Amino acid sequence: MRKGYWIATFVFFILTTLGAFYHELWADEIIPWQIAKSSSSLWNLYEHYQYEGHTFIWYAMVWGVHHTVGSLIYMQLTHILLASSAIIIFLKYVPFSTTEKLLYIFGYFMFYEYAVISRPYILGVLSVFAISVFLQKSNASIKYLYYASISIFALANTSLYGIVLSFAYVPVICIRIWKNMGIKEGILLPFVMFLGITLAFYQVLPPADGGFVNSEWRFYFDGNLFVDVADQIFTAYIPIPDFTELSSWNSNFFITCFHNDYYKYSVAIFSIFMVLAVGYYLKPNKEALFIYLVATLGILSFAYLKYKGTLRHHGYLYIILVACIWQYKSSSAFPKAPKTIKDKLLKASFSIVLLCHFLAGAYSYIKDLLLPFDLTESMVAYINKESLDSMPMITDNVSYAGFLDKPVYFAEKMEFANHYTLNNKRADVNNNEHLFLSLINEVVQQSDSNVLLAWSRRLSFADVSMGIKELAFKKGCIRTPIPFVLYEVDRDKFLANHNENKNRARAYLSSAKKYSKKGETDKAISMLEKAISLDHEIDSINYEIGTYYLNKSQIDKAVFFLKQELLNNGTHEDAHFNLAIAYLQSGQYVFAVNELKELVILNGAHEDAHNLLAIIYAKTNSTIQYNEQLETIDSLKLTISNELRNIINATQ
Repeated sequence: MRKGYWIATFVFFILTTLGAFYHELWADEIIPWQIAKSSSSLWNLYEHYQYEGHTFIWYAMVWGVHHTVGSLIYMQLTHILLASSAIIIFLKYVPFSTTEKLLYIFGYFMFYEYAVISRPYILGVLSVFAISVFLQKSNASIKYLYYASISIFALANTSLYGIVLSFAYVPVICIRIWKNMGIKEGILLPFVMFLGITLAFYQVLPPADGGFVNSEWRFYFDGNLFVDVADQIFTAYIPIPDFTELSSWNSNFFITCFHNDYYKYSVAIFSIFMVLAVGYYLKPNKEALFIYLVATLGILSFAYLKYKGTLRHHGYLYIILVACIWQYKSSSAFPKAPKTIKDKLLKASFSIVLLCHFLAGAYSYIKDLLLPFDLTESMVAYINKESLDSMPMITDNVSYAGFLDKPVYFAEKMEFANHYTLNNKRADVNNNEHLFLSLINEVVQQSDSNVLLAWSRRLSFADVSMGIKELAFKKGCIRTPIPFVLYEVDRDKFLANHNENKNRARAYLSSAKKYSKKGETDKAISMLEKAISLDHEIDSINYEIGTYYLNKSQIDKAVFFLKQELLNNGTHEDAHFNLAIAYLQSGQYVFAVNELKELVILNGAHEDAHNLLAIIYAKTNSTIQYNEQLETIDSLKLTISNELRNIINATQ
């Protein structure tokens, strides 16, 4: 490699190290560190990480760093070394001009998003570059096909997007293997590649209670979503941040500043045009064209069907673009000099794309040096400075546990933990003030000191009179416009206020029961609402008011309060049953079935639950489940309800 390229790599390493030193880590960077801290062995690490939606390798590397040197800066340094290795490969082997190489390595993704910010995506970039080199050299020696196959194994195991890219490369490498080695002799290498993809799939599949990307698959046409996904081509190729805003990360100036329906559709059409233009450019090299189209459509299809992602995910569209141009330029099909106006225009367009990436990378890097990327570290510094670190902490920010050497109370998980777990156990505390206050009360009662409350907004109910005092308010970072607020909960004052509210709530509840006996339902509900505003856990009050609303056919309110009751007491059988009735009345059959199944788990002989399950299966034409439910009712010797009996008679 030329001396100038070694100098460029050294400059890259020094600048990204400096950038990492000034870069404040955010949640997705710190969570692997949290999990590593909580794991005593690699197997223990594997058990903890399964909810993350990523492959294992980056977490294993972070675990190794933590258990050898134990410092976050070394995790960042490891990431920069991986990025620098990718740069060395790129500079040495890519058939670009020196200007194009320098613009690329100091561009937005390679210089900032995949170097300064420590995430596993750099492993995918490194694997793609290795594959590009081995494909480039495989015409000279068959051994490089072995290396390419191993690199595909590695690529698949870097991330979910690595799996998508692997599918694009596998057919090309298989054809080369069978052409050069024959099908029988070359059978081992496709096996290695598919083994890598299978292992990767196993790693990214979430557990049954996984909460990462928990949306449904979208097997239907949505015009707005289609346009949003198409726009990802533009944001990946032209990643100019919205420099009019402080919180510019993941933004695009051309999308946010000119955002209206006409402009949005224009960007989508232009994005499709760019893909077609690249396809035309790569047309002489069928392999590069195939990889580009399959990988691009694969990433966009996943974005449409399951998870739109953000700019760091869209970056793989740009990585595969450059890799395919690399493959085309290193092949015999590439003309040594542009011959037509179209060729020259496409070459100029690629130079403009590289320049945009360079400008975006320089802007993002300098901005990160001068301004905070995230405010968590700043808040932790304040906590340490004011000697507040010994207090228990309640938070909705998953980052704090990575910087504090103690468990924190994750509010939506309703538990103390050393790391945040991405399962589906989540309480909506931000939209339920009563639940929030009960969680604070739970932590305060367990503590013998005051409690810190670190939150992502100012709390409307926070008041010194109830024992909650604001200590610090910070706003304004690159990552998000959301504020960071720190409160101190005075233990004695809060408990006294909470106990007073309980007594007042009991008085309202007593009044509600008196009105209920007189048949004055509206007055009873009014008393219950006053009671629940003071204490939402008292004497199954959520169940009582939820059932009142169910009887009045106010289904939305009934569902809300019955769900709150089950948050407080998940074994309340009548709450499960009434919630199922509420879902059934609103036509939400799937949710009704889920509640009834929960009830059957609690009480396997619950006649009403089994009868209602059979009725729902009959109404939804779920023949297999209906027949199985009838067999269950028969085996348990349960009494069949009149409604179910009528359905049985009608089907005979």
